Amino acid sequence: MIHIKDKIIVLIYSFSHFVVDLCCAAFIYHFLVSEFGITTKVSLFILLYDFLAFVLQLPFGILFNNKNKNSFISMVGCFLILIAYLFNMIPIIPIVLIGVGNALFHIGGGIDVLNISNKKASKIGLYVAPGALGLFIGCSINKLNYPVYLIIILLIFTMLLLGILYRKYNTDINQDDISVFDFKFNKRIIIYLIFLTICIRGYVGFILNYSWKSSFSLSLLAVVMVVLGKAIGGLLADKFGLEKIGFFSLLISSILFILSFKSMIVALISILLFNITMPITLILLSNYLKNYGRAFGINTVALFLGSLLYFVGVDGFNIVVLPLIVFISALVFLFFCKGMKKYD
Repeated sequence: MIHIKDKIIVLIYSFSHFVVDLCCAAFIYHFLVSEFGITTKVSLFILLYDFLAFVLQLPFGILFNNKNKNSFISMVGCFLILIAYLFNMIPIIPIVLIGVGNALFHIGGGIDVLNISNKKASKIGLYVAPGALGLFIGCSINKLNYPVYLIIILLIFTMLLLGILYRKYNTDINQDDISVFDFKFNKRIIIYLIFLTICIRGYVGFILNYSWKSSFSLSLLAVVMVVLGKAIGGLLADKFGLEKIGFFSLLISSILFILSFKSMIVALISILLFNITMPITLILLSNYLKNYGRAFGINTVALFLGSLLYFVGVDGFNIVVLPLIVFISALVFLFFCKGMKKYD
């Protein structure tokens, strides 16, 4: 049974995750894309933001893992994003601010939620899930035409909620400061396998450009499938087993992706199943490393490297490559789980 304190922590961080990703995406699309379009310069700004937001979570995770000031770190991240809105006429400054701010928020929240997860995936799944919806709504600011001041109000409200967490519900845990390279080679191979699985998920998440996604409502429905997949993935894994749910969700989605080019319904189911592994891979990596900050950071670095394939123009969105790489991901995930049992 989940303690009321844990429910409050997960609820606040889940809502905050939605707001933070919304604010960052809205800034890019309101102040950059709407002003300059998708030019090479704007694309480089977006790539810089992604690099800072994802890759910096690893050094931040190493630095802050045992500081036990996680909600304060998340609040500082929100503050940097808020400050970015004051510098909207000078792109490079706010891009750096929202990138660093996003990384700080995610690592603070990620460590806090992992601290109370008791090695189970459900809480971290509920934390990560709303980010996709926030990102989608933020990217749609010009279509939805909602005012920027509403974003600022949401961000300030989020900072207040995180302040309450810091004062009343701060988690406290102390872990060994272990590096991946502290492991013997055979144990490091296990980490590289889960890293590859996460890389593939990061890449596939970017290339799913079905023609029906040109419709705003259907594109929103696809995002809802992403959110549901991440949210229920942890719940299902805790009930039926991390390895079983992770492997079969990837395996079945790889088969359904073959049919997804002919059916929107099948595509939506495939997207849901594919995203089920998000909290599973994260909690497995966290449990294996026994260092939550480092695990969360490795996860986001892998996601960034996967997305980088999309940025450099590698297009695997076809009836052969897409199912194949998801199938490979399922096999790699299975090898990781078997190896973890053998060498843990």
